[in-house]
Amino acid sequence: MRLQRLTEQGAGIVVIALDCDKLKHINDTWGPR
Repeated sequence: MRLQRLTEQGAGIVVIALDCDKLKHINDTWGPR
């Protein structure tokens, strides 16, 4: 049970990191106009 919760937490952190990376990429692409 504890291991599963840790895995879910890790996956959530990875998803958040990917989202931040995507947002940064979009910002870099569309920002400087």
